Amino acid sequence: MRGPLGEMLMDMRALNRNLLAKDQATPMALTRALTNDFLKIDQGAELDSITVAQEGFREAEADFRAYLNSLPKLS
Repeated sequence: MRGPLGEMLMDMRALNRNLLAKDQATPMALTRALTNDFLKIDQGAELDSITVAQEGFREAEADFRAYLNSLPKLS
């Protein structure tokens, strides 16, 4: 994946690596899910399917919110 979304995924992966080991599993899984969501949006565009693209977008939004919520809170 290229461009701004690809850079965001790379930043997320870098952040995940810098979390404590006990805090890494969920953010890593959600980063993979978000990658798949972006690929689904791209697939929808290739197929000229607004339904597939919208589904990918909804999933991406939910996974990104879950990712942000999975990060440890600063105290």
